[in-house]
This record gives sequence, structure tokens and C-alpha cells, in this order.
Amino acid sequence: MDMDLVGLSKKIRECDMNTPFAFVSYCSKDSIVVWNDIYHLQREGYNIWIDTNLKETEESWKDSAFGAIKDINCKLFIFYNSKSSIVSKPCLEELRCKCSEDARKQHGGKEISWIVIDVENIGKMQQMREKVFDDIVRDSSLPHDKKNQMATTLSDLMDEFFPTEDKIRIKSKDDPSRRYDYYQKIEENLVANGITKSSYEEMYIKSIRMLKSPISYGASLDIIDYCATEKNYLPAILMSAFIYYTGICGICDKDKAKDQLDWATYQKEKSEWQSLACKFRAQNKYEEAIAYYSAIAISDNSSEAYLEASKMWMKMKNNASFEFTKKCAEEAEKLNNQKGIELYTGLKKMSREMFIEFTRQI
Repeated sequence: MDMDLVGLSKKIRECDMNTPFAFVSYCSKDSIVVWNDIYHLQREGYNIWIDTNLKETEESWKDSAFGAIKDINCKLFIFYNSKSSIVSKPCLEELRCKCSEDARKQHGGKEISWIVIDVENIGKMQQMREKVFDDIVRDSSLPHDKKNQMATTLSDLMDEFFPTEDKIRIKSKDDPSRRYDYYQKIEENLVANGITKSSYEEMYIKSIRMLKSPISYGASLDIIDYCATEKNYLPAILMSAFIYYTGICGICDKDKAKDQLDWATYQKEKSEWQSLACKFRAQNKYEEAIAYYSAIAISDNSSEAYLEASKMWMKMKNNASFEFTKKCAEEAEKLNNQKGIELYTGLKKMSREMFIEFTRQI
């Protein structure tokens, strides 16, 4: 796998199979085009199932892919159409699976809806079929058995799924004859089949629910106000992730924290968090700065970020300051940061009242 694909694969989220999703069938040779599409759609909030593990064994691939297709929440099958995918045996098997009796049982006796997206400028399917077959015959690098297998797959897939030109296809991004917005057309099909956006607002509401709870010491009222006025949900989500990750409020759920960090990364690239933390610190917007430093700390296991967050908490001088300053210092101490060790040692000797008096003098 080349470096572009490695980086892209890390950005693609795992599908949430507890809610409606779309299944993607494609040939690995088309990965760069397909993965870019899925990354875009996931950033828009759509729930997509795609296999990015190109090293899977045939059996493990079948178990995961067929299981997803047959799942009751699989509402749409997306086939990426190309010269490579129409001779791909896995693609043919996935297409057949969507029509299978087992799949129908999980979908009220009906076949799963499907759409076709052209990876390249294809034109008429039957003409492409003839060209692909000719290419197989002429390719001297292909072993004889492989040629037979590809020709059979091509024939079966075309006969079963493209017997005529009637199937409407979404033309490729590069097709000059396309007269509609590429992603808008895909999104229309997703929504029409019950796959709606999971918005950042929804994640924000979940985060606020945590931050407003009594166990959070009323820690983030400033973040709540900021998000409400600026419609920037990210600081609240990041703060909630920190609370879940560290368990400071009595609820430790690192999986939930990871999910929130993933969502945050889709809204703002992680590489930008440091500059945003510095920007808010310079503007004396301490809670916003805390949210970014805290997220960097738990995401990168960074003792320096924990220390920066603890400094910001000391400047806050609110009811949450003592507990959160102490927790950040404790995490820095666990990472053997000398300044963190010294700060945590001092904080352990303080009561909340002593801490409040100390911060008033800063």
C-alpha cells in the first residue's frame, strides 16, 4: 500500500452498524478514488461500511463483508463501477450476496437498494464489456487460468447485473458530460434510503449533557456559552472526551472518548489543534485553550500538553480548577515529566481552599 493510501485509510472511520449505513463494493485497484469519496461522505456525517484492509484473507473478508451486507441496518449497496471492478470476483460475490435469500430475510423480503458510481469515464456498459474482454485476451502477462477466471467473472457480472443499459449510473467526477453535482447526487441516494447525516450538533449535545452533569463540577460553562454563540461545537466535544478518557468525574469510558476524538478530527484536522490552543491562550480564552490542550494530551499521550492544560486551569479560578489542575498534573507525573511530578506533589499537599488562595496570588 502506498503512502497516500496509508494516510487516507487512517482517516476513514469504522462504520456504526447499530444505525442505518451504506455498504461499498469496489476493486482495490480503485482505492484512491473510492477512499477519497468515503472520507468526504464520512466527514459530512454519513455512516458508510467499507473494507480498507487489503491484506485480509478470503475467508475473513467474506465473513465481514457478507455479514455487513446481510445486516438489517444495511440500507444501500454502492457499487463502484470500473474496468477493474467488473472483472473482480469479490465484487461479483458481494453483488450476488445483496440479492441472496439471507439478505432478503433481513430486509423484509426485499432486495437491498443499490446504486452504481462510475470510477472512470465509461460510456455504454456493453461497449466497455467488449473492450475489457479484448484487453484480457491481448494481455500476455496474464496466466491462462487467470484469463479464464476474469472472462467468466466479466460475463457473469454483466449478464446478471447489467444485461441492458437501463441501470442509472452516477457519472465519474471527471466525466465532462455530467450535468449534476457528483457528491450531491450520492448524498441524495443515501438520504432517500434512510441514511441521514449524524451531525456535529448531535455529538455536541451529547457532550454538553456530560459537561452539565453534576459530576463535572460545572467545569465548562464558558465552553458551552462559546459553542452556543459561535456555533463551534469542537471545544465542548474535546472537553467531554478528556472527561471520559481520564475518568475525572467518575465515568471512565475510553471508547467513548476515542469516538468523540474521531468526530472532532473530522471537523478540524488534528494538526491544527496546537495552533488553536495557542490562539485561544493568547486571547485569554482559557477554557477553549484547555479543551485543545486536553485533547492533544490524551490523543498523543503528551505530558507537555497536560502541563499546559493544568496552567490554564489555574488561571480559571472556578469550582472545577482544583480537581482538573490536579488531574492534569497527575497524568503528566505518570509520564515522568519532572515539572508534572513537582506540580502534582505540591497539589497533593493542598486543600481546595489552599489552592483557591494560591491561584488568587498568581
